[in-house]
Amino acid sequence: MARKNVGVVTGTMPGEGNEELLTMRSPVNMVPSQPKKNKGRRSFLSACFAFRTESMNMGSQQKVSQATGTSQYSSKLQEALDKFDTGSNDSQPVSHFYCFDGNVEKFLRFTIPREGVPLLEKLHSRYGDFTAECRLGNMAGSMFLKLLSAILLDICRVPLKDLDITRVYEWRDALKEVLATGFDVRFLLGHLRHMIVEFHNPPPEQELAELEATITKKEAELLELRARKDRLAVACSSFGVGSCFDHILI
Repeated sequence: MARKNVGVVTGTMPGEGNEELLTMRSPVNMVPSQPKKNKGRRSFLSACFAFRTESMNMGSQQKVSQATGTSQYSSKLQEALDKFDTGSNDSQPVSHFYCFDGNVEKFLRFTIPREGVPLLEKLHSRYGDFTAECRLGNMAGSMFLKLLSAILLDICRVPLKDLDITRVYEWRDALKEVLATGFDVRFLLGHLRHMIVEFHNPPPEQELAELEATITKKEAELLELRARKDRLAVACSSFGVGSCFDHILI
């Protein structure tokens, strides 16, 4: 039987996937590469890798969002801030915010309910004379300062954790009315806006609980370490004291 020369085999074996193997064994007739096929294969692999990478990134972002609630809080916060910045309604009456007892006192050149005087004095001390640009007379100016006092007293009795965003919008509308008369209360509007941010970003209570648990655990470990140190100190101080027979009796 004639011996076949493997070195000149240039054919392929259809259906068996040995095309590359046979052409590599044939040093005489090398089959030229197929750049179009290889290029398509590389493009397909690159697309698969890019899709896998994008999927992993989206999955990681989704996990972070679910763990922290960042996207949910951001959307709600942005919606509330946009409504605060652009919305405006008719102001509520004074009695909607606070009911005064009828007694009045002087504040600068105005006459206002006595319950509001301490709060207005604090604002005057902290932010300066916010009434300086007001051109209203005593009667009209006192009426708007009464509204401002009612807003401040209402703000004082609402805890931040129980804040109602609708109430904040009512405060905003009333403050804008006071601002329009010449009382410079823009700083109060800024504080209301910051109040919305704080309300939508409360401190992480779960993290606080975890830290407290970790501290408790570390304190217990510290007590155990101190006890071990004390036992070791006693052992070191008693080592070598007395005869060998004495140590038998210990």
